[in-house]
Amino acid sequence: MQCSFSPKYFFSKHESYSRSPNALEVTEMKRYKQLLENLLIYNGWRVEGMSSHDAWWIEESWDIQSIEKNWGKTLVIAFLVDPLYEGKNKSSAVSKITASLQMPADRYHAWLAVASLNKGSFNDELAQFTNRINQFRKN
Repeated sequence: MQCSFSPKYFFSKHESYSRSPNALEVTEMKRYKQLLENLLIYNGWRVEGMSSHDAWWIEESWDIQSIEKNWGKTLVIAFLVDPLYEGKNKSSAVSKITASLQMPADRYHAWLAVASLNKGSFNDELAQFTNRINQFRKN
């Protein structure tokens, strides 16, 4: 299944979705996560669990499962922190969203899909990310 719409339609017209990752507020990161979750649901995935992490390089991970084609296939979605960030609020420094077959052991894991939270390109990045994980599910 190809993601045939623009992710921006999951935001209200008053919400921002294309700021620099360094400028993200916690509430804005929640919007990004809600958008991702909505896209996953739309594309036949379910979030089975969410975990916070103590390691500096990862803010949170989600275990997702296919609930449509190839029911039961699982992936791990990880929210990676910018390596230059030195603060305490990792949610404000998430720079990439990744997908892999298992929980990554480190920041340099081999990813099935990556979406960067770059200004002006997040919608395209997220659509490509969704298409890649959907392609994985077909195989």
